[in-house]
Amino acid sequence: MTPFTSWPEPSVSEFAPHDHARSSQEVVEVQLLLPMWQASALEAEARARGKTTGQLLRKMINDMFAEPLSVGT
Repeated sequence: MTPFTSWPEPSVSEFAPHDHARSSQEVVEVQLLLPMWQASALEAEARARGKTTGQLLRKMINDMFAEPLSVGT
């Protein structure tokens, strides 16, 4: 169980990058605390790319999981 949510700890296989069974309708809100300079830089970068900050963060997360996960990483 995770210490913050008491939910079962997910296995690596649950996050297979090409798992088409995952529903894009299932979402969770993630709160993120950043120093002001990082938040400003993130917003500026998103605007420079024609995206919102949320869109840029989602792209970064999707790109991170585009490669197969290896156990123990």
